Amino acid sequence: MITFALVLAGLLLAFSAFTVVGVPYLVMGPRAFEAFGQPLDLQDL
Repeated sequence: MITFALVLAGLLLAFSAFTVVGVPYLVMGPRAFEAFGQPLDLQDL
């Protein structure tokens, strides 16, 4: 039972990482993360 819980936790962690990083990259491409490289005062808010 503990093995099932650990596997499920790992799968959910991988899925959450994919939804945070992978989905915006798939939708917008490399420009999805361009704003993170700029200082906050230069970003368009």
